[in-house]
Amino acid sequence: MKLLSIDIETTGLDPATCSTLEVGCVLFDPQPDLNATPQERKWKTFERLIEHSRIQGEPYALQLNADILAELAGVEKTHIQIVKAAELGPQVAQWLRLEGVNAENKATIVGKNYDSFDRQFLNRVPGWNEFISPLVERRTLDVGSLYFNPEDGKVVNLESCLKKIGIDTSVNHRALDDALQVATAVSRFFS
Repeated sequence: MKLLSIDIETTGLDPATCSTLEVGCVLFDPQPDLNATPQERKWKTFERLIEHSRIQGEPYALQLNADILAELAGVEKTHIQIVKAAELGPQVAQWLRLEGVNAENKATIVGKNYDSFDRQFLNRVPGWNEFISPLVERRTLDVGSLYFNPEDGKVVNLESCLKKIGIDTSVNHRALDDALQVATAVSRFFS
């Protein structure tokens, strides 16, 4: 089973008026060895910063992502490749194919609020659906649904999932780190 954890960082909550700044992906098979690092588990990762001619968004999100904006502006050094939005879909698709994902061996997307948030932004990235849709299952898995407790009826976010399973809940608001946390929580659930 191939699972694809996807997370993004944006300049706000509205995909019509805000920009996607960063994408992080983890391709993984859930494994029971939770003491192993992602590298030891042979998880494959992908991350990109997205270049924009003009960035707009909400003040709190711009402040929250100041480090990403500094990297995009060239003020801060980054090891992450910066791409134009139209290059993102083809690059993710090429990476997935190199890792054995194809129309016959699709990946299932997992995330935290992927359908209600990340997908809405990624649908606006030129070519995203054209390149990614043939490689992923139509249905997605939200990590919160795995850890939902019907007895208390509380909505489960990633932080509460991680707390439940004893994993560090510090958040640095970087897409790849969040995607790795989702992959870890999903793996823990299946162990």
